[in-house]
Amino acid sequence: FYRVASLTLGVSQWAIAAVLAGFMLGLGGGALCALRAERFITRPGRVFLWVELLAGVSALLVVFFLLAGASGFTAWLSGMRELPVLQQLLRLGTAILLFALPAGAMGATLPLWIRATAANSGNRFGVRLGSLYGVNVLGAVCGALACELWLVREHGIPVAAFAGLLCSLVAILLAWWVVRPRQAVPAPVEADFQTVWPVRLLLASFLCGFGLLGLEVVWFRFLHLYVINSSLTFAVMLALLLACGAAGSLLMAVCLRRFPDHAMGGAVVLSTLCAASVLGGYWFFLPGAGDSGTHWYASLGATARVAAQLVSLPAFFSGALYALIGHLLGEQIRRDLSATSAWLACNTLGAVTGSLLAAFYLLPALGLQAALQCLAGVYLLIAFMLWRQVVAQPVRWGMAACGVTVAAFALLLPPEREIQALAAASQKYRDLDGSRTVWVHHGRSETLQYLRKDFLEQPLYYRQMADGFSMSGTTLDSRRYMELYAWLPAALHPQIRHALLISYGLGTTASALLDVPALQSLHVVDVSPDILATSEIVHPPGESPLQDDRTKVYIADGRFFLQSPPQGYDLITGEPPPPRARGVVNLYTQEYFQRVHAALNPGGWFTYWLPVDQMTAVSARSIIRGFCAVFSDCMLWAGANYNWMLTGTRGSGGEAVFDASLWEDAVVGRRLQAIGLESPGALAATLIADTQTLRGWTRNVEPLVDAHPGRLDFSAADWADLALYFRWMDDKETERRFQNSRQVKQLFPTWVRVAAGRYFPFQALLNNQVRPESAGALSALDALLQHSDLSAPVLWLLGSDDRYQRIAKQADTLNDEVRWHRAAEALAAREVHRAWDWLRSVETPKDEFRMQVQLYLACATDRREEAVQLARWMVQERSWRPRFACTE
Repeated sequence: FYRVASLTLGVSQWAIAAVLAGFMLGLGGGALCALRAERFITRPGRVFLWVELLAGVSALLVVFFLLAGASGFTAWLSGMRELPVLQQLLRLGTAILLFALPAGAMGATLPLWIRATAANSGNRFGVRLGSLYGVNVLGAVCGALACELWLVREHGIPVAAFAGLLCSLVAILLAWWVVRPRQAVPAPVEADFQTVWPVRLLLASFLCGFGLLGLEVVWFRFLHLYVINSSLTFAVMLALLLACGAAGSLLMAVCLRRFPDHAMGGAVVLSTLCAASVLGGYWFFLPGAGDSGTHWYASLGATARVAAQLVSLPAFFSGALYALIGHLLGEQIRRDLSATSAWLACNTLGAVTGSLLAAFYLLPALGLQAALQCLAGVYLLIAFMLWRQVVAQPVRWGMAACGVTVAAFALLLPPEREIQALAAASQKYRDLDGSRTVWVHHGRSETLQYLRKDFLEQPLYYRQMADGFSMSGTTLDSRRYMELYAWLPAALHPQIRHALLISYGLGTTASALLDVPALQSLHVVDVSPDILATSEIVHPPGESPLQDDRTKVYIADGRFFLQSPPQGYDLITGEPPPPRARGVVNLYTQEYFQRVHAALNPGGWFTYWLPVDQMTAVSARSIIRGFCAVFSDCMLWAGANYNWMLTGTRGSGGEAVFDASLWEDAVVGRRLQAIGLESPGALAATLIADTQTLRGWTRNVEPLVDAHPGRLDFSAADWADLALYFRWMDDKETERRFQNSRQVKQLFPTWVRVAAGRYFPFQALLNNQVRPESAGALSALDALLQHSDLSAPVLWLLGSDDRYQRIAKQADTLNDEVRWHRAAEALAAREVHRAWDWLRSVETPKDEFRMQVQLYLACATDRREEAVQLARWMVQERSWRPRFACTE
């Protein structure tokens, strides 16, 4: 349901809340309908058969309706973006209507089956309830895992929907075999319906659902600091939660069979244990040695292990408590169907309330730790409500002492524990570049951390982490490929007036788009208001792209927004979260690309991120196949490393015109220079493949489509995939494809094509695949200086860039770091003597590569004596082998 509903209603936090609320309210409504109809039901077994059939058939119809038949309605709903409150209410109403029959029928089946199996049970209501509920939840565990791991992945959503209907039919056959020999069950007499409802127990059932679903939201947010937030890990963590709850319910059924007279005291004990295990699991939770940093591609085993440390005990005790509360309700109401229906309805209502309150208030307002403390307090409240009904005084006061101890522990949890958890999540990235955390925020849909790398106490670049993954950044690599989304179409389509950016990130692409000379309007669409609200952290006051008069912001899911865009666009681009993140696959399917194509003006361009190192080669080819099925002139370009870019247009829009004036513009020219696109030829040389080549690569794969999201594999790229991508980027092959391509001849004038030939031998450097620490860095540096006019890659090889240069030139004092970056600037300008003057006073180079560069400069400036001294020092003092020397 969630997969297909997200295609129609979107994956924003409001859309997810609407889907969850609609489904849970449907379950509760079905239970209440069974309660209202109890006096008329004399054959609950037969009614169960028809209700189960209704659930299976209606669920199948809803799935196919959402896959194929809801586009007109959702386009109308998407067009109400100027009335956001009304739009959210209509989303909720739509979800309730969609799930009314399937979810309502599901909610009615358990009360009906409890009533149908009462004849041969000896009236052991609690035993039956715990057993049937536990087995039912175990079935849900199997269904969730089978659907995610096999059915959707291997066969697609339609087959998974039919499998669900088949399960319902099997359940009907088994139920018919069980109830067929039984006689009709007499309906309760009118006097039975005069029972006073036990308000405390109903409230306890409500709070039990409130606490567990609220904790589920908080737990998932906490766990996503360490494992990927994908549909797979979500299914694994949900299955673990349900399995532990089912185990608790089944164990409670066994206990009630042997100790039926101690239920109230047991409920108080279990409530206290729930609270204690919530707090204890959080307190003692420590990622393993291999989990101290973020694991974006965590295995199933790692995901289950990390989740089990936090979730297993609270879920187990909560499942047992839930079954025990149902038993207590049955003892007081004395009507199986009524007790089960009321128990289930109150629990589902509490569940939807708890999950929404946790997501929209507790986490944003209080943070992870305080939210856990509040939800642990919900279980203590249950214990307090039931404690007063325990008869034995010594037992009562012993339970009270335990409850007070747990409450005191909750209040005394130090806030440093949450800081440690967040620090563990960002440790990998902080160790990578020496950055530090400068801002943390718990939003409605993610926990944001902003890391900053400083140089000479000045901000160098930022990294944006959502939960445990680096989503965006202003590093050199990020700037190069993110700005390419704007500069390539701007050079090939000089009249880009209206642009749409889907997913804002840190505003790198937005900033580049606003510098396109002809741009008149920029629409920014993002699902996270928290990410948009934090733009000023990165950008100086008054320089945020969101503050530009031409920018208009929409908080929405990009796919949902494109159902009814407010206007046509000359350029649509986007840098969404990685494709394997939960819900993001919807932004990489062929149907999504069709919506983009429809939103473009004639001749308009579409540029899109393809991070191939985060997917298998088969998945990458499947995405490209779907893209090329929509855009007949699809092309593939290199950005930085394995961050590639797909492009397509809506028709040619007339004769192609190349705009070389971008390099003459003061602002744009400086930005192009900084990211290595120093001339039109350097821009053209980023081509990897044209349409003909892409169609050949993808001939034997199926496109990624809505009905088959499993074609985007769970796995990341392995070494074989990376080797294949590396071959695709081979400079000799890309140059051959470039020179032989008819599309290239249509896009670029002759002088640009000729100039591009000079840059293909340096594509590995321009893609930032050669690092200062790599073995071939010094040879690459020499080749750049001798055979090219490029300056930015020289800086990159020396561990510098335009931002280091800006800070170094403004430095008040000259230390070794400043001298190094000033020398890099001189060497990029081919002023080797000035570069040597900057480095000659550096007494102790930081590493071997810098020493090698110093030796290289000594030789290049004919300082043979200094070169010999440097070489001797390298060998004697550091045991470094000189790789370049001008003397024997």
